[in-house]
Amino acid sequence: MRYCKAFLLKDLRQFKDWSSLSKDQSNELKDDHVVYMLENFMVTTNPLDMDCESDYILKSVTDEWEDFCKTTLKFEVPDWEAESQAVREALASAGSQS
Repeated sequence: MRYCKAFLLKDLRQFKDWSSLSKDQSNELKDDHVVYMLENFMVTTNPLDMDCESDYILKSVTDEWEDFCKTTLKFEVPDWEAESQAVREALASAGSQS
């Protein structure tokens, strides 16, 4: 499964070139519509079927879009390996204190 994060569409529309990158169907959606950014910075309306092309409202990822996502939206894919290691260490530490 791929990582995605939910956003209100109004937050993504803050991007200066949103209208030129997004599909026309995004204009039909209200600002409070929840959309999902994938780990590759594409945006879909349906995170359960990421292979459905018609659900994507942004597939044209540019350097500017990626920078906006990282800096303004604070979007980042979690480092699952580092988090897993931290959990393993915490469990090992808790087990040795028993």
